[in-house]
Formats: sequence, C-alpha cells, structure tokens
Amino acid sequence: MFYSITGKIISTEPTFVAVDCGAVAYKCSASLNTIRRLPPNGGTVTLYTHLIFNQNATAKDEPFELYGFLDRDELAFFKMLVSVSGVGAKAAISILSTASPSALALSIASGDVKAITKAQGVGPKIAQRVVMELKSKVAKLAPSEISPLSPSGSARQTLKKPSRAQIPSFPCRR
Repeated sequence: MFYSITGKIISTEPTFVAVDCGAVAYKCSASLNTIRRLPPNGGTVTLYTHLIFNQNATAKDEPFELYGFLDRDELAFFKMLVSVSGVGAKAAISILSTASPSALALSIASGDVKAITKAQGVGPKIAQRVVMELKSKVAKLAPSEISPLSPSGSARQTLKKPSRAQIPSFPCRR
C-alpha cells in the first residue's frame, strides 16, 4: 500500500519512529538498526514501508501496523522473515535488531542458529526454522555492496571477516 514515506522526524523511541509528512504523522515500528542510524529529531528521513494487518487484533491492539526501514535490503529481509512459518512481524523486527541484513544473511547461509537466537523472543525452534526455510533463498542471492554494520554476529567471527564478494545480500528492486 505505502512504498515509502518521507518527512521530518518528530519522535524517536526504542521501537518506533514518528515521521511528520505534512498534515499527517506516521508511526513506524522499526528495528534497532534503523533507529540507531536515523538523523536526530527534526531531520528529514525516507523510510521504506510495509503495512501489516492483524486480523486478530483486540480492542486495545492496533489492527494495522506500519513498519519502516532505512534501506530496501532491510525491508526485503523483513518480508522474507515474516514469510517463515511461526515468525511474526515482532519477531522479524527483533531478529533484524540484533544483526545487519548482511550479517543475518551470512548467519543463515552458514546455518548459525545461535546468532539468530540472540534476538529477544526467538528460541532455537524458530531460529532453526528461519535457517531451514531461508537458507536456499539466501544462497541464491547475489552479493551486493552492503557493508556489515558490526562484527557482532558469531557467524562472522567464525568465518573471519569475509570479503564483500562473499557476503550474500538480497535483491533490491528499483
């Protein structure tokens, strides 16, 4: 529905950012990786978005949740994660908060379940399912110019600093 939003940041919290787009401000849930890279309040930002409808929402829950990402790669990985059986949007955001998309792709490609279980609320069963269901998809992806944000993933430590050509990425449709 929404491809992206561009506007002025009016509020940043650990789990979301509010972006003023003229007469309307949008609340976008986001990963910690996105939140950390945002400009300060008052700065202009473009977030690539994904809207999720929760048909099981109760009266106190929001039926629609807008998710925002600073780059298309993180958005593409979010969509891949929520396609995994048993992984909801909150778990996908939690996983993306623990590693950059390229480090996460490397963890999946190498079968590093332990790196994925570092995400809050993600146990070994879900992590194994993520690896099992996404390993073939990640293996098919062409390397890109994504530079890993941090060497925090255990898969990166065991593989000893892969070159950019060795790090799988995901398709970016322009």
